[in-house]
Amino acid sequence: SKLDLYSTKNQKAFVSFLSTVKAMSRSCKRLFISFRNTHRITAPAGLLLVAEMDKIVVSNPSITIRCSFPPKMAEGRYKNSQSLVESALKQIGFFKLIGQQSPKLTNEASVRRWRHLSGDTADGSLAGSLLNQLSDSLPKGARQKMYRGAIEAISNCVEHAYPDPESFGEPIFSDRRWWMLVGIDQERVSVVVCDLGVGIPSTLPKKHPSNLIRKIISTIGIQNESDGELIRASTYLRRTRTQLLNRGRGGQDVRSIVDLY
Repeated sequence: SKLDLYSTKNQKAFVSFLSTVKAMSRSCKRLFISFRNTHRITAPAGLLLVAEMDKIVVSNPSITIRCSFPPKMAEGRYKNSQSLVESALKQIGFFKLIGQQSPKLTNEASVRRWRHLSGDTADGSLAGSLLNQLSDSLPKGARQKMYRGAIEAISNCVEHAYPDPESFGEPIFSDRRWWMLVGIDQERVSVVVCDLGVGIPSTLPKKHPSNLIRKIISTIGIQNESDGELIRASTYLRRTRTQLLNRGRGGQDVRSIVDLY
């Protein structure tokens, strides 16, 4: 009912839903997704849904995917009928991806500024094309920080998210793509970058000595080794898999957005 990654409860339900979709896509030639009860969507969940469906379509081009449409919700003082979830899915390219037409909708204000793209190279101009839409809404310094952070996230996707299969002993998705979503609504800016790699909590202990990881965990006061805390610890590492002196500062670039804003 809620395509959302922010709340723990919603995240578990959404990830379970994605796992079911992926499992079914491996054994079925036709896949039908029901959105009849879906009444909420947030930017990160929407982008992850598009990324996972994109992966399914690319890896299994013969599959047919169709869906039912989310319900219209009566909201506001005058109970105006809105199709927020359907508008959002259409705006981020979900229906186009699966080859299904959606009824013509007037994009709602909360989703009409969402823009998305994907790629498989660390191309700064691609991210810039999305971030330029924020030019009238953010100070120059903030835009520069956003740009550096977004470029670093894209570079990390291309260079680190998809390690060699031998290093993990299991098949790794060979399509090294990233998906990016940028949106602004009133005073909230969303810049979301997604990859389908193995994840920092999996790569961290394989890429760095355990004593170094323990030292960082102790220094920054991490109380548990949850995914979020391990990702935070990784932003303090200045070494990277490339072993180049000019790399390894990316985590700091990403973290500076949080620290400053």
